[in-house]
Amino acid sequence: MTRLNVNINDETAAAIREAMEQGDITATEGVRRALSSYARRHRGQKRGRIELVEEDGGTVTRVVIL
Repeated sequence: MTRLNVNINDETAAAIREAMEQGDITATEGVRRALSSYARRHRGQKRGRIELVEEDGGTVTRVVIL
């Protein structure tokens, strides 16, 4: 296992805290899940298989999986 220390802004810290409260998970698990989700989305977009369209505030308005 690799240990990684990162600096995050207040908005990101708040998002992690919110995920922790909603999912009853640790900060480590919240970050792990977020990075895993990002990696899956990025790989899918690279292959032209997923399209996400977002509005201000991060609301997903359309998801296309091909």
